[in-house]
Amino acid sequence: MMSVNDLLKQKYYQLQHLSCNIQQAYKKYIVNIQQICLYNTNTIITSMTIKNVIKLVIKLVMKLKVRRGYEFEVKQKVQGYIVQEGFQ
Repeated sequence: MMSVNDLLKQKYYQLQHLSCNIQQAYKKYIVNIQQICLYNTNTIITSMTIKNVIKLVIKLVMKLKVRRGYEFEVKQKVQGYIVQEGFQ
């Protein structure tokens, strides 16, 4: 049986890994946007790109699947942020 400290360390490393995945995906996403803009000079990066990045973060958080209730909370909070900031 794992101690509380071991469980906390395990969750900490999982979150660190998730953070790294999010950063890599975000960088890859931005590079893709820059490449698209190079080919189409009329493309304007709008708040829609932020919405897509947020969707990407939701997908990565869902992959971690800490627990089902947490997934729903994260999705609700991010959707609330999207509505609040007017990105929809």
